Amino acid sequence: MSFAIFDSGIGGFSVLFEIIKNNLKNEIFYYADNKNMPFGNKNKTELIKICQDSLDFLNKKEFDFIIIACNTACTIKDELKSKIPLIFISDYTIKAIKKLNNSSLILCTQATLNSGLYQKACFDANINANIIAPVEFASLVEEANKQKAYELMPKYFVKKDYENILFACTHYPFLHKEFAKYFPQANLIDPAKLLVKDLKEKINSAKELKIDFLSSANSIKEQFLRMQNEHN
Repeated sequence: MSFAIFDSGIGGFSVLFEIIKNNLKNEIFYYADNKNMPFGNKNKTELIKICQDSLDFLNKKEFDFIIIACNTACTIKDELKSKIPLIFISDYTIKAIKKLNNSSLILCTQATLNSGLYQKACFDANINANIIAPVEFASLVEEANKQKAYELMPKYFVKKDYENILFACTHYPFLHKEFAKYFPQANLIDPAKLLVKDLKEKINSAKELKIDFLSSANSIKEQFLRMQNEHN
């Protein structure tokens, strides 16, 4: 079995590392459209074109399915066309939202916030959570500047006594230590864990893991190797 993971950059590594952690050995093609990163500052029309172009490219290959590992890309899921089945990280973000309480914070990009996707999910689940978009954070993860992200937290987060913090952007789990330090009492929730748990129940593992990387701009393989060492 082979499948692709699509993201704006390295955020989808949070899904990939969870796959590796769970020993799901398959042929994986990781595609990052980092030429257009960040997606979070794009409008809907721009997002549709960017993401459809990437899907058109991926659909020229033979995959069993494609994981859309970008919450921002998922906000236009109804506009995307693919002959290959798509798995959306947003479905698992919404699954996590259903288990939150009113002392919860959801972190996303500006484009995701503007879409209203998770506001609707909260309304449907009768949950009054705060939703905030720390706009610099995804790019700071790409730059490996976690300290700067930590220094910016007081700019965005006055309230510090949340019980739950949900990462509604796949870049944000790579700031886990920084969020844990700033919100020491909070339960930090990564939807990638739910996605991979579901994946593990649906697909069989192969004999070996093979990962190919491709990006629309700078190579991401060195970032993967560096972050894999940090992750381990």
